[in-house]
Amino acid sequence: MTLPLLCTVIRHVDKQEAYDTAIAENPDNAGKKSSGERGRRATATFHKHWASHRLLRISFTDNPTAELRNAIEHVIWQWDQYVNLLIEFSPVNDGDIRISTNTSRNASSIGTDALLFRTMSKPTMYIAVKPADEGFEAMVLHEFGHALGLLHEHLHPESKIPWNKEKVYEDYGRALNVSRDEIHQNFFATYPPASVRRTPYDTTSIMHYMVQKEFTDGEFEIAQNTTLSELDKELISSMYP
Repeated sequence: MTLPLLCTVIRHVDKQEAYDTAIAENPDNAGKKSSGERGRRATATFHKHWASHRLLRISFTDNPTAELRNAIEHVIWQWDQYVNLLIEFSPVNDGDIRISTNTSRNASSIGTDALLFRTMSKPTMYIAVKPADEGFEAMVLHEFGHALGLLHEHLHPESKIPWNKEKVYEDYGRALNVSRDEIHQNFFATYPPASVRRTPYDTTSIMHYMVQKEFTDGEFEIAQNTTLSELDKELISSMYP
């Protein structure tokens, strides 16, 4: 069995710093203090959306071929009509979002978390897929969705995927060479209902993992989504109206 191409989220350990950075970028990211929280800010419930109408610069940390660079840019532009950001690709490595293509992983930070990587040589996104790969367009759309602040749809609080968790831990942990905790965070850790801006659960979202029946109860499955769903467009437009 071939495992589908997967993305992992680049997580920042210091939630307070992530919160402060998100609020400095866009005060509307602030959330309410959770029950019993004193002294600290509301690090549990906040968004990581970029400021509306801001210039969002994108660059590459390595030197991809013109074909690869153009292919990635072409896919990213599909998001442009649904956001009020000014997206610009920079010929030098000075982007708010910095992409590495010389990698074996597909991963991205979430929205304003990219600002936490203050060294310009440090990527905020990794794209291992190549234009010849079957899942290229879907993966690039997915990663840039994260860069805009979208989360994994299969972790939606209304999702009820009957995972075979031990098989996921074993097979994906071995294939991706990551810990059980990272597998848990990427597959099973659903978001608290009040913590995210969302639409109803969308199995057709570009932000949803493909779910093979071998990793569930043997019957449940979700095919690889390859395009932006209508709810993807609705949600991102509500984030950047």
